[in-house]
Amino acid sequence: MNYTIIEHEEFKEYKSLKKEHELKIEVSIIIPSYNKFPQNLLTLYSLEIQNFDSNKMEVLFIDDCSTDETQSILDSFNPDFLFRYLRCKKNVGRSKARNLGINEAKGNILIFLDAEMLVRPDFVKQHYLQQLNSCTLQVITGALFFEGIYSCLYPSFTVDQKSQISKKINKKNELDRRTKSILYQFINDQDITDYIVLLSKKDIMRQKYKGLTFTMHSFGTDLIENFGDDLRGFMFPWMLFLTGNLSLKKELLLNVGLFDENFKFWGYEDWELGYRLSKYGAKFKSSKLLMGYHQEHPVSLNKTNEAAINFRIFLKKYNYEFDLLILILQLTGFATFVEISKCLKDFKRLPVNKYNYIKHLFREVLLELVRQFEMEPTQDTKRFKDKLGISFKEVEIVELKELKEAEQYDTLINLIERIILD
Repeated sequence: MNYTIIEHEEFKEYKSLKKEHELKIEVSIIIPSYNKFPQNLLTLYSLEIQNFDSNKMEVLFIDDCSTDETQSILDSFNPDFLFRYLRCKKNVGRSKARNLGINEAKGNILIFLDAEMLVRPDFVKQHYLQQLNSCTLQVITGALFFEGIYSCLYPSFTVDQKSQISKKINKKNELDRRTKSILYQFINDQDITDYIVLLSKKDIMRQKYKGLTFTMHSFGTDLIENFGDDLRGFMFPWMLFLTGNLSLKKELLLNVGLFDENFKFWGYEDWELGYRLSKYGAKFKSSKLLMGYHQEHPVSLNKTNEAAINFRIFLKKYNYEFDLLILILQLTGFATFVEISKCLKDFKRLPVNKYNYIKHLFREVLLELVRQFEMEPTQDTKRFKDKLGISFKEVEIVELKELKEAEQYDTLINLIERIILD
């Protein structure tokens, strides 16, 4: 395949010699990637079988200075659509990588896709049609509806991941003999030192990978069970801004601003932009029709530490707004997002000039949890309770009793007592 190489300040762009002036790009798919080979190539294969006009779509693949075999994609990937490979000259992180893609995008509709997400043949079409029939402020995600898939096997998989693979081997009629043999060897051979690819391009093209999929339980599963597909009544709709599988109009994004590049590590860079969009008036929608398949990979041991750093950046940016501060309860293991949503609803229903001691106490507890979490990111609630050293004063006990008698704030009361009382 022939490429032109254009030098940019931030990256090199390897661009197909397809005649761009003959194309009418309406959809730009932005995929940042760092050391995700060969899963990123399998994702690109799944984009080759879209039932959407290839002349109306482009894929911007941002290689964030990967050190693996990612660049070999240039030798083996030759799609019908416009494919633009941008390689960063140094590792810049998720936010900046996506921003590079946004700035280069030609389409009016932007789709963000994780490098390890396999998608169905109608993926682009569904995003396109739903955006076409929505207002400018609409954000659409399929990230709450996904299944896991073992496309590659890694020696560094966790015990839980290997256990899940073992269950796959024992299920009848789901896998062919060759695949079962490979899985069995992987589970039982301690000397395997390199990854094993289970899926070929042909498998992706024929969608012959369903036997390797499994149902994943995520925070989205709990949200849907409690609030329905449209998350009616959920206090944090901006959490739907999950860049693993999401679309919005470029005009909306440019009006609000791009990803905040102060987020250098893992986590919260997408939710921060979602929060900003929410304040601007954006509407968030989740769609089952956009379901994808997350390719399982080794889990970074630094994720919790990175999340702690980015969460603090998030809080500082918005001056520790209570709607964000309360999320520390999930990070520290005291509550689920479902409970936190109900708690926030209770808190916002409190009379303006009443229960001021309890309001102050709750905020101080949350701030202290943030400080403690920064020092030691963990979900050990007992450790936090021991470190807090906070007990109820007489005036707070009186207010708490009044709250209970009102019989309207059960979740708020339960969480306050869960944190402070033994």
